[in-house]
Amino acid sequence: MVFRALIAGIVAALFLSGGAVINAQAAPGKKEGGFPELRRYKTVSEFPGVKLENPVSMFRDKASGEFYVVDRDLNEVLVLDASLTLVMRLGQTRGVDAPVAAVVRGNKIYVAMENMSELLVFNYRGELIGKVDASGRGEFNPGPMDVGPDGFIYAVNKKDGSCYVIGLDDRVTRVIGREKDGSGLSGLTGVAADKGRVFLFTPFSGYWAIRVYGTDGSFLFNFEGILGEGGTLRLPVSGRVDSLGRLWVVDAMVGLVVYEVVDDKIKNIGKLPPKGEVIDFPVSVDFDDQGMVYILENGAKSITIYRHEGSDVDFR
Repeated sequence: MVFRALIAGIVAALFLSGGAVINAQAAPGKKEGGFPELRRYKTVSEFPGVKLENPVSMFRDKASGEFYVVDRDLNEVLVLDASLTLVMRLGQTRGVDAPVAAVVRGNKIYVAMENMSELLVFNYRGELIGKVDASGRGEFNPGPMDVGPDGFIYAVNKKDGSCYVIGLDDRVTRVIGREKDGSGLSGLTGVAADKGRVFLFTPFSGYWAIRVYGTDGSFLFNFEGILGEGGTLRLPVSGRVDSLGRLWVVDAMVGLVVYEVVDDKIKNIGKLPPKGEVIDFPVSVDFDDQGMVYILENGAKSITIYRHEGSDVDFR
């Protein structure tokens, strides 16, 4: 239960799931109707022969539509097709042990494991075809990962609170967030990659909860804080950027908070769920091109889907 240990002393209780219509104020510069209305569509927690136990991360491959769900207690990466049907399991028989994150780039699956300085690389058949050795830039203990529009992999290094950038040649090309003295960002929990910039989530490092860097490693700005310290967030652990450039922040204690980020101008344009409803300890979010928002709930041990009520919206 490594993920729960990270937040021990902060989380008082997990909440019961509920369904609701989600409304958010319109974002400036968007088409009429603004941010879409979303409604809970369905929840999935069981698959043939397996039930989620301690899911900690989720990634959707835009090319295939498949989902890669990491479950720490199962000690596996579950591969689900676009309809959330289980198609493959990557576990100890394939060399996976204590996985923390999995992403897909091209036709390769990259799996990060606790206290391992390298990422395992699989093909779509689940066959181990290589490794990414990140030890050349210092001690590396991988955490959450994302793939940017540039095709680069952005991987949290829990050892020093930095973000490793893995190029198309499967080599570490640069390190983001590491100072000249070798120190990084305290309490770095997640990363979300966007065109030209990277969002790093630091709920345990003082006032600023979200740090923004250029993909070249240059610092850009900070924004948002923790509730009680002048901010509005409680426990932002991860996030993802949709096709419209909106940042969906996963706050494990609140739900999802959506921001429009234009240069260094930030606007909170919506929250999920609305007052009176809860999402049970969310840890990850992703989207498809049919107006669906997929939320991985650690507390409910499930994937909950919210659907845009109306014409399809491409969130990818």
